[in-house]
Amino acid sequence: MKIGLWGSYNYGNYGDDVMAIIFSNMIKEMGHTPCVYRLNKELASIYNINTADTVNELFDNSSAILIGGGGMLVPGSRVRSIFRKTARSFENDFLKFSDKMNQYMIPVFAASIGGDGGGVNTYLPSARLKVFRNHCFKGASVRLSSDEKLLKSLGISSECYPDVILGVNSLLGVKNNNSENNRIKIGLNLTGSSGHKLAVKLLELGKEFDVELVFILSHLEEYGMKYEIVPPLVENNVKIYNYRDPVDMLKTIGSLDLLISSKLHLGVSALSLNVPFISFNGKNKTKTLFQQLGLTRYLYNSNDQARLIQEIKQYISGELKINYSFSETNIAKNKSLGHLSYVKKMINNL
Repeated sequence: MKIGLWGSYNYGNYGDDVMAIIFSNMIKEMGHTPCVYRLNKELASIYNINTADTVNELFDNSSAILIGGGGMLVPGSRVRSIFRKTARSFENDFLKFSDKMNQYMIPVFAASIGGDGGGVNTYLPSARLKVFRNHCFKGASVRLSSDEKLLKSLGISSECYPDVILGVNSLLGVKNNNSENNRIKIGLNLTGSSGHKLAVKLLELGKEFDVELVFILSHLEEYGMKYEIVPPLVENNVKIYNYRDPVDMLKTIGSLDLLISSKLHLGVSALSLNVPFISFNGKNKTKTLFQQLGLTRYLYNSNDQARLIQEIKQYISGELKINYSFSETNIAKNKSLGHLSYVKKMINNL
């Protein structure tokens, strides 16, 4: 049977794309046919996944719809939805989706969705509430205990497991390969003015200590997302990695000795591959994850920039070791597979 996958797959964003592929692979293993809403056509061809360009096409002949991961429980902002095109588009997608739920009357459930730790105090815009409160919405697996409490306040049953991307190394068969490095290799994914200032300092250190710096861009190039920091020049020790394919991205992350990122899912992928992840100006959902994993020591913001630069300098000069514990992370990896078990259960109950 056909299972539709709906999510934020129209931005060419690594984190969303990799979740679409993880869930699609599992649905195919169950003997069913996934159909992903607006997944990039080239990626869909590589992974042999059917796609739908319209919501009607997604719902037509589907036995159920899976909302496959993403920040669906992150609080909305009335101001942001007015002035930011992406925010407006996100909420409008929920309106269109809720209309089709009423029209087609098939089961809808979600897996590995999350918020930012706000729990019952989270403001969810009316468009999203129309989806979650619809009688066709049958439940969800969520990333945080606070997400579970939020859905409970809406009368929705849920199960809670760590982010499904924590298990991506085994799900997509990619291993850590940084033992092949002949010099320290640091990945960078930074945004904003403070991210730019940090990048300038790290470029100076990279040149001084012959460290390889890889600036990672997490969107497919054709989508025109230009907010991530890139270096002014590409040199022997300075590279730019443009995201092309989730497995290739994972291999790149697995080749690093350290990742410094402002984004969650690049960092979660690094943790999956036992690559230390330092969060710089991460959002609340990143902070909440680090609290769960006992990694708050590696949370930095703009005010910590001087300390971070000093510690990175000590690290690359050999004066300081990054004593990164993966013990809690490795436990969480196994638990994260609960999202897949949840999806299997929901499909088997159709």
